[in-house]
This record gives sequence, structure tokens and C-alpha cells, in this order.
Amino acid sequence: MSLKNNIEKLLQSQNANFELIEHDTVIHSAKDGAKHFGIDIGQTAATLIVSADDRLYAVIVSGKSGKLNFDTLGELLSAKCVTMASRERIWDELGMTVGAVAMVNLPIPCIIDETLLQYDYVYGGTGDKHLTLKLSPKSLLALHENRMVCKISDM
Repeated sequence: MSLKNNIEKLLQSQNANFELIEHDTVIHSAKDGAKHFGIDIGQTAATLIVSADDRLYAVIVSGKSGKLNFDTLGELLSAKCVTMASRERIWDELGMTVGAVAMVNLPIPCIIDETLLQYDYVYGGTGDKHLTLKLSPKSLLALHENRMVCKISDM
């Protein structure tokens, strides 16, 4: 079964409000995504993988938010050391590549930028650089049971 079919099956089983959008263009940034889909930059949802005291976390951040403050993130997670996870570790532990990390179906805890909750839909990765997930924030929250929601732009 293809990645698209797996994601579609998962989302349908959870009654998610979504659309999978195929595209030829590889989207490299929030600005690229906003332009390609004709949406507000805040609706773009990058999934970053961080390591906090050697434990992986997904951070789903709005394109409107600034850079992550690793000290503040460390306080939130009660971690002494927070860094971006290496490409190798993301591949080895999640089977995904940087730039194509899915925003759903992750086996790790998730931190969701509350900025994303103000939109009807957010647009994020699927694990395939040519497939974007358009998802309601309500569905995003429902798909991540092990999650925190916070204002990442203040980090």
C-alpha cells in the first residue's frame, strides 16, 4: 500500500477533516507553501524534530512563528539539553527525511503551536515531498493524543 493510501486510511479511520494534495513542486519553506497554495503563511505547519535529553519530540510550528528558543523549550520539557535532531536519527528512528516529516502518525510526543488553531485548515508534511496534508486544527489535535499546545512564537 502506498504512503498516500496509508495516510488516507488513517485519517478516514479517525474521521479527520482533511485533503491530500499532490503537487510536482517540492516546497522548501513556509513562504513557498503559502505562495503555492494561496494561503496565509501562518497556515503552513512545519514539523520539526528535536531531541530533549536524548528523547525525540515533534514540534509542529506555524510558518508565522519565529525561530525556536531551545532554552524555553527545555524548560517546557524539563530537559537540560534541547537540540534539533540529526538527519540520521530522524531517518533511523522515524523513517523520514528532513523536509518531509509527516505532521501525523508520529510515534513520539508532539508540541503544537497554538497559532495553528486559529485557522480553518493548516497545511503540512506527509513524509512525501510531493504530497501535502490539508487538515483542520481540530483533527490535528485529535490525531495527537500525546501532545502539548503552546505559543511557540514566544519561545
